[in-house]
Amino acid sequence: MYCGNPGDIHRGIAWDNRGKRSSVWRCVSGVEHGPVECAAPTILETDLQGKCSKP
Repeated sequence: MYCGNPGDIHRGIAWDNRGKRSSVWRCVSGVEHGPVECAAPTILETDLQGKCSKP
C-alpha cells in the first residue's frame, strides 16, 4: 500500500497507545520524519481488513 502524499509505502506497526495494543499501518515518511513530511492518518488493521475482505 502506498501513501498518496509523498508516494512512500505504508508499513504495519504494533502500536501501544496508553496500554491498548493494536496493529496499525502508517506511512514510512511520517513515521521517520514526522507530520512535516507526511500527515497521512494512521490506519487501523481492522479497518483495512474490513475494506479489503471479499463480500
